This record gives sequence, C-alpha cells and structure tokens, in this order.
Amino acid sequence: MSTASAEEYADSIAEQINAWTTAGAPFGWINPDTDEWTGDEPETDDDRVTFEDASAYDYLESALDIEYRVNGEREYRSAEITLAVGGPNAWIDTKTRTLHVAWWWSKPVERTLPSKFIDDLDDALEELWADH
Repeated sequence: MSTASAEEYADSIAEQINAWTTAGAPFGWINPDTDEWTGDEPETDDDRVTFEDASAYDYLESALDIEYRVNGEREYRSAEITLAVGGPNAWIDTKTRTLHVAWWWSKPVERTLPSKFIDDLDDALEELWADH
C-alpha cells in the first residue's frame, strides 16, 4: 500500500466517524439484545427501537491496544488507541485529537477527528484508567 492508499484508508475511517458524529451516534449503533454492532444508521423508526447509539466503551472493545498517558500522580491525561496493525497501522491519539495511518516505511498521514468523538473517548478512557 502506498502513501496514497494510506491517505485513502485514513479518509475512509475519518469520514465514517464524521458521519456517525453528524448522525448523533459517534460510535455507531448497537442492538442491546444481541450486542450486534452496525455502522449503518438505522433507516426506519422501527429500526431505532432495535438499535441504540453505541457508546465509547462499545467502540473500545474492538481496539487492539490502548496506551494510557498519565501524569506523576497517575491521573489520566490522554491515550493512543490502536485500531489496526501491519497493513497499514492505524491509531487514534486523543491528545492531538487525530487519527494516524502509516505503513512502517512511511510518514503517518493524519486526520482531525470530531471533538464529540474524542471527548467521549477520553471520558471513557479516563474512567477505565481509574477503574484499573
């Protein structure tokens, strides 16, 4: 995959997160009875009964790794969430509020993510850190 392909991959992830956030569900939708997750907005009112907004916790369940950044008092500050590795690598940095995508030989491409998405991730991550 070339840098151009990394750019396309970064664009696709960022566009999906932007679409979810614009639709009012920054982390997609989940069926509370089956735990089935979907990134497709429910189309009818009947579907909205079946699916509800997924949470940051639901989103973090699919993370490959979470690297926490804490201060000297071990208070949460920010995190890096690994989404994909190997082809290409993709991660979210809550400190810089960006998505990064790169091949091991290339400079990462970055996309800014919506504040609502990052703020909700940070809130969940801070709570997870406090509960560890």
